Amino acid sequence: MGVQRKPLFAPGTAWAYSNTNYITLGLILQKVTNRPVGELVEQRISQPLGLTHTDLGGGTGFRGTRYAHGYSDPTSYEGPLVDGLVDTTGLDLGWAWTASGMISTAPELATVYAGVLSARLVRPPLLQQMKAGIPTSTPGVGYGLGIQEEVGPCGNRIWFHTGGVPGYTSVAAVDDTGERTGVLLIPSDVDSEARQSASNSCSTRSSALWTVSPARRLRPTEGDHCRTRGADAAGGQA
Repeated sequence: MGVQRKPLFAPGTAWAYSNTNYITLGLILQKVTNRPVGELVEQRISQPLGLTHTDLGGGTGFRGTRYAHGYSDPTSYEGPLVDGLVDTTGLDLGWAWTASGMISTAPELATVYAGVLSARLVRPPLLQQMKAGIPTSTPGVGYGLGIQEEVGPCGNRIWFHTGGVPGYTSVAAVDDTGERTGVLLIPSDVDSEARQSASNSCSTRSSALWTVSPARRLRPTEGDHCRTRGADAAGGQA
């Protein structure tokens, strides 16, 4: 279905987000490696970084017992009602797959972003290709290969991405060296002034909520290991 329509523009001349592109990348990965993407995530991301709470989700619910319930608009989804919102924790999100189906915790998502920008997960030449962005419709924001770029208020360059599925929102940011990371996970996708303000603060300031030094073997930092959905790993690396 994704190839039945003409491209919006010639490659490299403009930018537009599409989940279809990320799903296509997942299919290519499986075709080239002859292995499920979930195994690739485990072998090439989770194991090298020592992650124990990060995986490619699928179907309903979570593994284990520690996870955040997600809440969304009751006019769009069905499920238990809590304070006027629907609990989407049990929704089948197999459709999200390589577009936004990752499950992780805030400390481990920070570790992934640090691993990418410090060239631990991605070789330097490929990392430079990832960073070669083009302007987006948002002034001052560029988009590379699966990661966005913005210059912060102090002149520091920030790389970030957002993610989301029904009931869950994520924002992750990292500096140019991979040493300072900021992650914000919100158990709701309902638009609100408070949620937008928090997202903007994380993505534009790269708050040092979790700090990982690339000089040593990257390990998850201490923190709340409550798992959430819709965690976008930078570039969807696998």
